[in-house]
Amino acid sequence: NVTNAPKSLSVKMASQSLSLSSQYTSIDDEAPTKSRKRMFLGIIFAVAAFSAVSSRSSFQVTNKTILTETEGETLQVINEFETRTGRVLNDGLLENLVRVHSPTTLSLKSGNAVIFHVETSPGTNEFTQLNQEVVSNIDHVFTEIGKHNVKASVTASDGTTSTLIYTITAKVIRIELRDLTEEDRKIYFDALQKFQFTSERDGVATYGKKYHSLEYIVRMHLYGAADKECDHWH
Repeated sequence: NVTNAPKSLSVKMASQSLSLSSQYTSIDDEAPTKSRKRMFLGIIFAVAAFSAVSSRSSFQVTNKTILTETEGETLQVINEFETRTGRVLNDGLLENLVRVHSPTTLSLKSGNAVIFHVETSPGTNEFTQLNQEVVSNIDHVFTEIGKHNVKASVTASDGTTSTLIYTITAKVIRIELRDLTEEDRKIYFDALQKFQFTSERDGVATYGKKYHSLEYIVRMHLYGAADKECDHWH
């Protein structure tokens, strides 16, 4: 497994592959096809080995940088759904996953009281201060999908203040119908009703050009998945 191999071994394998390929660099049009194939495979293997070394090294540096920025302080994000059901939304693949349009509690794992600042929109680098006085936790609703930067300003006992920066990933997270709150379930069914009974023309006029009616979606699905010649989607 090249990805998990030590760096020195990967470099050695890549060097051997390049040496193999160099044996056939002078092949002309009359050279055997087998030799051409060996040269081509040697080059591909060399590139793959160097890529694995580069990727592994970059991953280690990234982890070290994150630990330095947070100075050992871990941000905790707890969603209303997690508090109510005891089930965790994030499987660890996304950094600080939160559910968009749902209350999220922000805090530091250490319990330190801080001032929180949240990016107004993803990527803007413009921040809104959430609290005037230091608190150990605060609720916030993220209304836009994407990666948001969050700052936590911590004041030490000697009066010095340090600012920690974290990244939060806001996503639309589907919840099983029976696990929705009464309010969310009503919002969901009301939206379905509008979707079903609002025409394409009226919907675009009301909600914008990204709107499509139920009739439009059904028609597109039939075109793509119910074609007699071929199912183009499944």
